[in-house]
Amino acid sequence: MAIGISIVFSSCGRAPSRYPRVYNELGKVMVVEYHRIEDKEGDWVRSADNFRKDLERFYKLGYVLVSVKDFFNDNYVKVPAGKKPLIMTFDDGHPTQFRWLIVDGTTVEGRDGFPKVDPNCAVGILDDFHKKHPDFGRSATFFLNSIAFYQSECPSLWKKKLQYLVKTGRELGNHTFNHDDLSGLEYVGIKKTLAMQQAKIQEAVPSYEASSVALPFGILPKKGKWLLQRGEYNGISYDYKVAFLVGSAPTYPPYHKKFDPALVQRVQASDSELDKWLPLMEKNSDEYFISDGDPNAVSVQEKDLPLVEKTALRAGMKIRVCSNEAVVREIKIGSKKNRFKRIKTAGRGVYFTFHSAGIPSRIDSVINNFKKTGFNTLVIDMKDVEGTVGVSLEAPAADKIGASDIIYVKDLKGIVDKLHKEGVIVSARIAVFKDRYLAKHRSDLALRDVGGGIHVENDGVNWVDPFSQEVWDYNIDIAEAAIKCGVDEIQFDYIRFPEKGHPDRISVPAYKSKYQAIEGFLKRVNERLDKYNVSIAIDVFGVMSWLKERDIEIIGQRVGEMAKYVDVVCPMLYPSHFDSGFDGHPDPANDPYTFIKRGCEKTSALIKGSDAKMVPWIQGFTWRVDDFNEDYILKQVKAAKDCGIQDYLVWNAGNNYTVTYGALTSPRPVKAVPAGRQGEGQGVRVNQ
Repeated sequence: MAIGISIVFSSCGRAPSRYPRVYNELGKVMVVEYHRIEDKEGDWVRSADNFRKDLERFYKLGYVLVSVKDFFNDNYVKVPAGKKPLIMTFDDGHPTQFRWLIVDGTTVEGRDGFPKVDPNCAVGILDDFHKKHPDFGRSATFFLNSIAFYQSECPSLWKKKLQYLVKTGRELGNHTFNHDDLSGLEYVGIKKTLAMQQAKIQEAVPSYEASSVALPFGILPKKGKWLLQRGEYNGISYDYKVAFLVGSAPTYPPYHKKFDPALVQRVQASDSELDKWLPLMEKNSDEYFISDGDPNAVSVQEKDLPLVEKTALRAGMKIRVCSNEAVVREIKIGSKKNRFKRIKTAGRGVYFTFHSAGIPSRIDSVINNFKKTGFNTLVIDMKDVEGTVGVSLEAPAADKIGASDIIYVKDLKGIVDKLHKEGVIVSARIAVFKDRYLAKHRSDLALRDVGGGIHVENDGVNWVDPFSQEVWDYNIDIAEAAIKCGVDEIQFDYIRFPEKGHPDRISVPAYKSKYQAIEGFLKRVNERLDKYNVSIAIDVFGVMSWLKERDIEIIGQRVGEMAKYVDVVCPMLYPSHFDSGFDGHPDPANDPYTFIKRGCEKTSALIKGSDAKMVPWIQGFTWRVDDFNEDYILKQVKAAKDCGIQDYLVWNAGNNYTVTYGALTSPRPVKAVPAGRQGEGQGVRVNQ
């Protein structure tokens, strides 16, 4: 899983007497939005005098300037105890925000090789205020278009302006190249306008890593919302953690469960908005952010603890749980590396249906073959895509709808104990959102199309709603019951949306993307299962490692992001599942080495930094393969090992592993007589 926690009891502490309030680092945060700074007030205009008054007002109310990167990207808030963070932003790169001082048509010489800043532009006013009040800080984020602070008297000196901002501790953000309405752009257009502006910034400040984007007009893309955060165009890549809207309220911190990185709100810098929010934040101080002064801790009131998204916190941080001013306990955020010392993750092994797992002789056969091959992991179905819960575990919700009427594995704990005695790791597979039984017997939980009707695939109703927390808990209840029977790992499969049955018609809540349903489920898994010493694994489409926007749009899997929440990522890299011509290859099914190797390389790159382990699924069936034999297995194993991957799982829907065991028992590759072909109708899992 993404995190581990430990609880430490602490002595009590109190806020400084100057701020007789409780610390509250789960409260809302002021992000203020400016545009032009001119002589008089107007639409999207703040007068220079009022801007100076704003700074004085913020300072007297106990605010300090904090950068977007520190607050939203690093969760490392360097704010003194009792103070309140203020994130100051400027949109459009208007010259009134930053001008060089011009006298007689010439720039005035300043310091450190820069011209002198006009004292009446926003940057000049900020510089002057910082000299008087250095404890206020000087951070500010400027969201730029292609015309960055254009100044007709010295148009070529725009690069110097960006360099000055970075040197003086300010940030540069992306506002698209041409202030584009992103709702009218396709995938390529979104990536192009963001990458071009990133390149423009880097032209002035090479290798500068912008941390955020502000949406022109506050409008989201109609599709491809994830491209606001990460993308690449013509060799220029960008990586933004947050996207800012235009208005209209204070925002949540990034570890609050209601925080959405693509919908970060701001407060307009106008008399009406500031006069509305600043007094409200003072009057209801318990609802707003007040720092405890420790950048490695988050202080929250005990009643608010359920609102903390622990997976968003860095390993090593602490949650200080408070009752008013007293600290009653601390929760330390662990790392996956620490978890790996006490959990067992999937290694090398095979998959069994509960039909096979319920036959004692098949279990005995697994044990014998594992001893010969060095395999050590058996993946067993707990719930399949039919929605059948065919093992003996406590699942009241499944019992209620009849999903567990037929039990194939009558003593799951007994089988787990038997396998454990033989050194076998048991991974419990749960097909999550493809669940025919639940969709048909609880139509209120079925996946819906835009018109309100139930989503239907080629062969009928198959899917439940990935946005439903009741669906999440239904599956996690089954996982928890399996854990109580002693399994070592929970392996979630079908954590995605369907790719069939007109996927573009599927209903998605306003301002949401399909990935957020997947992420929400994984966060819920962490919340409920983190207390157990079990591994959490996910099966993902192999093709998703190629980062094709259309595939992400349809099924909602973003492998690199999903890896943050789990211990093990299992890409399904079956060569036969890649169509002819994919990635420029004429016949993927008959070149197993190439596609396993490419898939492992791409997946490794995606999950780098998450500390998740990769255990790929490889092909143990004949579909589309001209000559399925022991050599076919060995080529896949070699491809994984050539990528530094030692563990892998073999899939065969019929659980026939004769060829697999033969390949890994033989001292050298042995050509076998090709087995009969298997197609979809014969049970091979064609759709990953």
